[in-house]
Amino acid sequence: MFLFTLPLRADIVSARTALQQSRFAEAAEAYHTVIRSQPKNMEAFVGLSHALYALARYDDIINYFPEEIRKGTIDLNLRSPEVMAILKNIGFACYRSGQSKKAIVALSIAVKIHDDDAAVYSTLGLAYLNTGSFRLAEIAFQTAVNLEPSSPYYVNNLGAAYLEQSMYREALLAFERSVRNDRSFQNGWGNIWLCREKLGLPSYRGEYWFSYFLTATMEDKLAHQRYLDDERKKQESVLAVKRQQERQQEDARLAAERERLRQEEEALEARRLLEEQQRNAAKETGADKQEPQGGDAHTAAPIDTTPQGHDLPAAENPGESGALSPGGE
Repeated sequence: MFLFTLPLRADIVSARTALQQSRFAEAAEAYHTVIRSQPKNMEAFVGLSHALYALARYDDIINYFPEEIRKGTIDLNLRSPEVMAILKNIGFACYRSGQSKKAIVALSIAVKIHDDDAAVYSTLGLAYLNTGSFRLAEIAFQTAVNLEPSSPYYVNNLGAAYLEQSMYREALLAFERSVRNDRSFQNGWGNIWLCREKLGLPSYRGEYWFSYFLTATMEDKLAHQRYLDDERKKQESVLAVKRQQERQQEDARLAAERERLRQEEEALEARRLLEEQQRNAAKETGADKQEPQGGDAHTAAPIDTTPQGHDLPAAENPGESGALSPGGE
């Protein structure tokens, strides 16, 4: 059941414009409005299927379009591009919703109408894989590869079909081809390593080179060798820079050590000179304060030669002495 709420003009032009501008909800409503007024308008059916698929409304596709086919509104006998597009979207919707058997029915009819759509064959192969029909999946994938040999996805899917049949060498060759188509295709590399392990070969996991492939050419090996040489040169360059930096750091350390020793020597010399100056100054100060010394350390005492009283000599001329005589005036 469709539930639309947006009011749009019921004409194919507005619906087409909305679809082209990725306004899928508006496009779906517009196309459905056109279908109600023009039940045989195949462009409207195709546009509606595209819009619903873009909106991931797979259940609406699965429920609506097969019913229109049963009613005859969509005539498969027309075998037109419009019918092909509708069947394609039905098949894709069935596959996306996990209904692989229904997808096989729709897509098998689609490829009978137009057998030049690689995407249809690839999805048909995926549906066959899901149902365990590995040989039919291989055929479908091989057809997709034939139509678009440069696609890494289709070649990878072919390898998956081989892998399911334990055809490991064929699978490995397919996976190698897938990454040659796109070197950045990670799924292909993972499958290569898996297959190599299945075959008992070194897996080389994490090695993104063609040189160990079963299909390796001389150019592949030379390219790998050039890469290894370039990597070696890069590593040598990095090591040279590192060694230079280490030498510079060691030179700086030695220079700092020499400077430290020089400063210590200067400090020691300055201290030695200061101490020597202090000793000399002390010697000079001591010499100024010391008295002269002679013989032993004792000073000679003066001899008192003054006559004592009873030893005084008599005056030769008493009258001139100025002293009073006994009994005199």
